[in-house]
This record gives sequence, structure tokens and C-alpha cells, in this order.
Amino acid sequence: MSIPDRILTVLRRALTGMISVMLLWMALLAFLQLLFRWLKLGGVDWAEPQLRQLVLWLALLGGALAAAQDRHIRIDIVEHYLPDSLKRMLARIVNSASGIAAAYLALISIEFVESERAAGGTLDRILFGYSAPVWWSYLILPVGLALISACFLLKAASSAKREGSA
Repeated sequence: MSIPDRILTVLRRALTGMISVMLLWMALLAFLQLLFRWLKLGGVDWAEPQLRQLVLWLALLGGALAAAQDRHIRIDIVEHYLPDSLKRMLARIVNSASGIAAAYLALISIEFVESERAAGGTLDRILFGYSAPVWWSYLILPVGLALISACFLLKAASSAKREGSA
């Protein structure tokens, strides 16, 4: 197994674990919210803002996992008609271009997070009833996009390494 493949395997496992914990927490939090409202206890006031932010985190981590598992959305109009050698070359080109595009978006999102930090807004009652800076919740944008970029670039490097050794 090549080094890019090993890194992708570790990334897949880490992302799967993080997504599983997040989904479990989100389900538990939503259940508690419903239960408390049903019991006329007023609900958990910080649950809904936290759930909204976790959806954003889940979407980007899920996108990174999809890229790592090669299960992302793709348009393959030409791919069926190409011989295997050209399919592999096209996959390398597409993975490389996707990785570069995601890296560029990650860089742009860093500027966005910095501007949110400079603005100094807060999310009320987001962390178990405590406020937190808005920019904390947006940190997933550069991190998630960097992970997506890394997955695409590792897949391109992995396919190039396999083709070079074949």
C-alpha cells in the first residue's frame, strides 16, 4: 500500500469516527429537545443553534469523506467511452483539478473567517448555554475544504503511483 493510500485510510477512519460522534450527538440533542418540550420543560435553549452549526460541520466533513471514498458526485459523460488507460489519466486530472479548486476555496474561506473574527460577533448560547465567537463555528470552512483538497490530491497521487508501478 502506497503512502497516499495509507494517509487516505487514516483520513477515512478519522472522518468516519468524527461524523459518527457528531450524528450521535445531534440525534441525542434533538431527542432531548423534543422530550423536554413534550414534558413542558421548555426545551434546551442552546440545542437549536448548536444543531444548526453542527449541520454545517457535518456537511463539510461528509464532503471530505465522500472525496476520500471516491463517492462524490461526478459527471462522467465521456468516461464510459474511454479505454482504461485514458480513464485513469482523466481521473488523475479531475482529482488534481478538484484538489486545487478546493484548496483555493480553503484559502478564500480563511479570509472569511478572519473577517468574521475582526467583526467580533458572538453566537449566544451555542456551547451548552455559553456564548462563543461566531468565527469559531466557521473554522470548519477552511478545515473542511482543506481536507477535501487533501483527499482529492492524495487520490491523484495514489493513482499516479499505482500507474507508475504497474
